[in-house]
Amino acid sequence: MGASASRSSVVLIVLSSLAAGACAGDEGDPADPTVEVGYQQAEAFAPIEAGDPCWVSEPNLTADLTVRTVGMSGEAGTITCAMFDDELGSIAYWHSQRLFAETDDGGRQVTLRLVLDGADDFAQIDGRDATLQCEVIDEGGVFGDRMVDVVLTRAQ
Repeated sequence: MGASASRSSVVLIVLSSLAAGACAGDEGDPADPTVEVGYQQAEAFAPIEAGDPCWVSEPNLTADLTVRTVGMSGEAGTITCAMFDDELGSIAYWHSQRLFAETDDGGRQVTLRLVLDGADDFAQIDGRDATLQCEVIDEGGVFGDRMVDVVLTRAQ
């Protein structure tokens, strides 16, 4: 199996895992942890909603995002984020264990840099719709995730 086919298999497994997690988390229990993805602006967090821009740095093909959780415990968590679209497939994948900073309202958040290495250049993704999914597992094994459709947009 060639490198391209191998990468495609890994991407499909990862995306299947993310999608399965999203479906499992659709039950809507109010005690479920909340995961949001957005931007830290000045001193306020602004979540990304469906159809919002995902700001991408053109020269580096990166997106600086903040993952925020409420209802999760511990100082650290394992975070997995993936971005994909129907035509290009996987545009980005990020996985790491990180320490969270506490927020004034009892939440926890961490900023990460998502590298859009599934695109050749900015022109290939500019203005495209993509799906961004991030999942978090805290130190106690509590799982939360967020999936949102975004529009890839040049950062200002």
